Amino acid sequence: MTSVRSRLYARNVVAFDATLMVIVIALLVVGLLSVYSASVHLALPSGNPAFWFRRQLTWTLLGLGVMAVTSYIPYVYWRSLAPWLLLGTLLMLVVVLFMPARFGSSRFLAGKSVQPSEVAKFSLVVYAASWLASHRDHLHDVSYGLLPYSVIVGLVAGLVALQPDLGTAMLLGMVAFTMFFIAGAEIRQFAIAVFFGGLTFAGLIAVSSHAQERIRQLLDVWHNPDSERWSQLTQALRVMREGGIFGRGPGRLAEYVPAIHHDFILAAVGHAFGLVGVTVVILLFGLLAYRGYTIAARASDPFASLLAAGLTTWLVFQALINMGVAVALFPPTGIPLPLISYGGSAMLMSMVALGVLMNISQYTPTRTRHAGHHLRRGDGRSRVPRVERS
Repeated sequence: MTSVRSRLYARNVVAFDATLMVIVIALLVVGLLSVYSASVHLALPSGNPAFWFRRQLTWTLLGLGVMAVTSYIPYVYWRSLAPWLLLGTLLMLVVVLFMPARFGSSRFLAGKSVQPSEVAKFSLVVYAASWLASHRDHLHDVSYGLLPYSVIVGLVAGLVALQPDLGTAMLLGMVAFTMFFIAGAEIRQFAIAVFFGGLTFAGLIAVSSHAQERIRQLLDVWHNPDSERWSQLTQALRVMREGGIFGRGPGRLAEYVPAIHHDFILAAVGHAFGLVGVTVVILLFGLLAYRGYTIAARASDPFASLLAAGLTTWLVFQALINMGVAVALFPPTGIPLPLISYGGSAMLMSMVALGVLMNISQYTPTRTRHAGHHLRRGDGRSRVPRVERS
């Protein structure tokens, strides 16, 4: 650890990741325009069409400030904070279960200011990166690898599922076990984790009438895509189709679509900017994935590599799930589109993650191997870089 820590103060000459910053700014601009387009109709009764846009602009500016701060903090400090972050998150996830329910679930603390499940995404990634980096030599042993790791992940995801928020719980499991695989777990162990994780979520769906109703809505759309039956999915799909190739322009949406500024923000992108706008959003997240995994592959130590890979996986998987919901590939989950959907907690935690990712990129060694080398394994060993130990 000492040798790694000593290198943290010898940053790369290129101390500012311009590529990542351009991607982030582009997504934020698309998000602001899309929130404005989606919320004009919602805000008309208040007499201020830009009401939701101004609130999102405030969160965006705060997020940029948070990203600036976390990009300056040496990433190694997150490793020492990992246990406390996880403990604080678990406490919040327990407390939120006793909060009054809104729309059938308890997800917020301090009114609507703090959403613990958003904090859980960051905390679990940081803790998982620290745990996996410390246990890389024992991941092949089920008793010291898969079992304790599954207990940690299951505890966090289980508390989120109790809210209930099955979508976020599923996302946490997907991200955590993708990190487990990247860290060097055997394919067999990864397959076991996926199998039992799938059984667990199938059981949760079986006892959740809310989840079953959302699946029925999805199946209705699949069976009859031209149906006029009311649902969030049919409305979102119709609004997206109305945008055509080039869209109708921001602020032209003249009907109420539930959660279009949040869960179904991609429909607002499609209505305002058409297929071209949706394609741009997909490409931007593709570039974010490429840049994030490149940073992970070139990181100077295993913790940094796993942390960068985990943060990137979280943001990309979340984007894929949200976009899949908007085009009726998945049932509605309540998961926002990072940097684009309306929301304070989601915006701030995403920007924290991107700030940490930028900080890791600043400590990339001047001489690196080809991107992807550290994350590629063909001999049964770790997919992350190994450095000398103190």
